Amino acid sequence: MPTMTPSALRSRLTGVVGFPVTPFTDALAVDLDGLRSNVAAMTAHPFCVIVAAGGTGELYSLNTEEHTAVVKTSVEATAGRMPVIAGVGGNIGVAVEQATRAWKAGADGILALPPYYPHADEAGLLAYYAAIGAATPLGLLVYSRDWVNPGPAFVAKLADLPTAIAWKDGQGDARRYQIIMDAVGDRLHWVGGAGDDLVGTYYRLGIRCYTSSISNVSPKLALLLHDVAAAGDEAKLRELMHRYVVPLYAFRARKKGFEVSVTITTTTASGPQEPHKYRVLSKGNENTVVMTVEPASERGQIMLMKGRDLWMFLPSVSQPVRLPSSQRLTGQVANGDLARANFAGDYKPTILRTEKIENETMYVLELIALDRGVTYHRVLYWVRQSNSWPYKAEFYSLSERLLKTCLYQNFEKAAGRVRPTRLTMQDALRKGEESVLEYADMKLRDLPDKIFTKDYLKRLE
Repeated sequence: MPTMTPSALRSRLTGVVGFPVTPFTDALAVDLDGLRSNVAAMTAHPFCVIVAAGGTGELYSLNTEEHTAVVKTSVEATAGRMPVIAGVGGNIGVAVEQATRAWKAGADGILALPPYYPHADEAGLLAYYAAIGAATPLGLLVYSRDWVNPGPAFVAKLADLPTAIAWKDGQGDARRYQIIMDAVGDRLHWVGGAGDDLVGTYYRLGIRCYTSSISNVSPKLALLLHDVAAAGDEAKLRELMHRYVVPLYAFRARKKGFEVSVTITTTTASGPQEPHKYRVLSKGNENTVVMTVEPASERGQIMLMKGRDLWMFLPSVSQPVRLPSSQRLTGQVANGDLARANFAGDYKPTILRTEKIENETMYVLELIALDRGVTYHRVLYWVRQSNSWPYKAEFYSLSERLLKTCLYQNFEKAAGRVRPTRLTMQDALRKGEESVLEYADMKLRDLPDKIFTKDYLKRLE
């Protein structure tokens, strides 16, 4: 198959990189006809390259077959007008297979997104990128975003990979990026990737290539930003930022919260207990309100989680009471199970092994609490390799005693994502005792920040 060399691809990285959106049907199937239309519309404009199945292209929502189909469709719709780079990521095995298939589907380069587990050591991280780079002869671009934010020494090692051609910054830290660029020099090509609103910042560093999310809604504006910034027209750039870009990014930054109803049914040795029903309001990973709906004797009780701080408001008490997240709420369910389940932010993960369960390959992760303020000291977490859906978790105390096991079940689309809608928590010491959490009526909501304050709890209904 004809293959663009890494050096040839690098020479094309001047201008704007487009990121077409990957659409889905209501049945959660990839809408390839819609994707074909999106790519055709975008590539009617002179972008330097486009990226198929990147972050905007829903990389982490695609299985391997869908990923290949997205890349193949994007290559066909582009019809040779510009190179197509394929986004890959997740873990070494999946990313290597994605890259290999993308190359065979006609991609011209590979953009490596971070592994799905955070805080890997640098040796492991370098091995991840090396494996992806070695999987194909295509040029490799590495995307520094979220927790992947290494210093110049690591980037210099990465530049030694035979196919590595570019570093895409997604951090937006100009000082750090400048230090990296100064240390590594022209061994890599430098791409601005934190947003259209930082074009001026990147171009003042000498960068002349940036990735654009605005390319999906206004290709002409995205291209104009490059032209104006490259020409050094600061007055015109300020005008474009003021009139278009800053308002667009302010709109993008608005975080939608969600509301969901949770019913908890507990079974003990004496049989089924009275169900507990809750209404949960959540915004981001740091703000949650849990309102008790049933039983009637507990109605009006409200929990507020702010970061890792938890308070309970009782109608009969004038001030909220501070509670630990590990305290039992009902049955096998702790306060933190309902108010805060932020594995990514509260634990340091390590992949221990893979296991075969019901003919599926599972990654087994060990999650160690970052401090004593989280709900559990240690969690073992089984994740399906095929789609990164959770399978089960085991929760351990500080004394390393197994407290309970949670099974993640009934995956359905809710608030735009596929999620488990049923969690079964089984007591590890008292066999047969369990609590079943059923989630229903999840919907996105605009939730003002004032809801998540102690002073506002009494006003909630």
